[in-house]
Amino acid sequence: MTSKSDKNKCYYFLRVDVFRPHWEKCGQYVEGGADRWNELSQDRSSDELVDILLAEMTGQDIAIIQAGVNTGAEYFTGQVYN
Repeated sequence: MTSKSDKNKCYYFLRVDVFRPHWEKCGQYVEGGADRWNELSQDRSSDELVDILLAEMTGQDIAIIQAGVNTGAEYFTGQVYN
């Protein structure tokens, strides 16, 4: 049987040894900037962050993206930031 401290050690090593994207970079591309991105991304997993980013980029409802429903769109209109 694995003790709680052993599980904590395993979790720690998974967190430090696994590549983590620099999600904070997204703040400069999301409408509302870094402050809004920080609000959207707080306490989210990488999987959830991908969904959030796709919703922001495409303008689709995040529930549709999370459900994996393909809207049939072959492209999306990018947003230009000046």
